[in-house]
Amino acid sequence: MSSLELFRAVGTGSVDTLRSVLIGHLRRMAAEIGADFAASGSAPADQDDEASDVRAEAILEAAKRRASRLEPVGMHNLLVDIATEAGQDTSAIPRMPACKQGPIAVVSLRAFAGGQDAMGLDELAEAIGEALDLPEQEVERVVAAVAAEEVEVRSQGGDPWHELEGVHDAQTMIAALASAGDEELNRAAEAVITTSTIQVMAIMGAVVGLAGAAAPLRMRPDGALRMLRHPLWWRWGQFVNAGSIVRAGSMAFQTAMALDPTSLLGTERLLDYQQFLRAELGLPDGEVPSSSPAS
Repeated sequence: MSSLELFRAVGTGSVDTLRSVLIGHLRRMAAEIGADFAASGSAPADQDDEASDVRAEAILEAAKRRASRLEPVGMHNLLVDIATEAGQDTSAIPRMPACKQGPIAVVSLRAFAGGQDAMGLDELAEAIGEALDLPEQEVERVVAAVAAEEVEVRSQGGDPWHELEGVHDAQTMIAALASAGDEELNRAAEAVITTSTIQVMAIMGAVVGLAGAAAPLRMRPDGALRMLRHPLWWRWGQFVNAGSIVRAGSMAFQTAMALDPTSLLGTERLLDYQQFLRAELGLPDGEVPSSSPAS
């Protein structure tokens, strides 16, 4: 089922079918990176150290291959540049730091396929340091501190990953999709797909508005600046593009995230952000631009 078919199924089709398709996409995504629970949705049986090491190495290599195919994303700095060139005061809007996408993508894919136990927090810290191109000595200092803290937290029976938003594993996400109520699941999927569509329209509307062009769908310059300061734009919206909203796997991943009310992408927060974008674009409630998958 494609993203287009998913969109049409929300609210009109079988929720059981929607659930099955979303779970199927997550299982296939995990299987591509070597997750051996993908067929059943359950974690693998206990393995000896050698088997665990082999599995971890396979996931690492698959994650590297997958990460190497990712295209650079993120519209924030480009829109800030456009706004600045249009004469808008962008001095209060921070820019995204220069960041290599590869290292972060690799650890994210490893966590998704192998679970949080697939690596230590020190490896996550090392990847962030590499992505930000920090000095080697600084990275080593931070990695050592994080490793020591992880050992301390685990020794006290705690979960060092507990407060790390943005780290998701396939097994947990599949379980969330499987256990969600019908209305809850349908609402989450609709929030993800509709908000993603309107976000793409908002990016184009902001560019048109900053250029001063007359168009039916445009965002006033002050609205574009408000969007550039919004937390969901920073953490999510700027990475949404026309390609991502036609990839059903991406929609499945984000729907599972939306089911977590504590997540930045929880359904209610997504719907609030959608209303914000609608207001800035002058779209009535419930109306989706004609170029969206709903047409």
